[in-house]
Amino acid sequence: SNIKISLGEITIKSTEGAAVPNKENGYIIKNSSSSFYIEPHGFLDPKIEPENLDVVISPVVNFGFPLGINFIQGKSVLNTLINLFKPKLVLASTTGGDISFKGLLNNILNVDGSYEEAKYTYKDKVSIIDPKPGLRYEINNFLNS
Repeated sequence: SNIKISLGEITIKSTEGAAVPNKENGYIIKNSSSSFYIEPHGFLDPKIEPENLDVVISPVVNFGFPLGINFIQGKSVLNTLINLFKPKLVLASTTGGDISFKGLLNNILNVDGSYEEAKYTYKDKVSIIDPKPGLRYEINNFLNS
């Protein structure tokens, strides 16, 4: 269910997210100067209304099993997220592309898309970065450009 909480100037609205296996939340978080949406599996709540947000944090690739059973569907939802929220920046979450599976998983999992593909496909609409763990990113550099 959707819940809206305010903490001073920060507003947090929960959205319906992925069922992996229990239903998880996505979030729209805003303050007086910035806003962002996050759902780490790429499952978009169909009840979300369009609005302009500064940043979207979402996977940009699909991961799944054969027969199109995806447990991460970033590539499939990215265009919708960009059109729905008109962000200035997308942070690739879950995995941006630096991932490899070994053993049995390598033979079972399907990966569709890549950070590079998403960056090229949407280069005229939004900046997309693949954040590296431990590095700090100045989001204002992207928002003010």
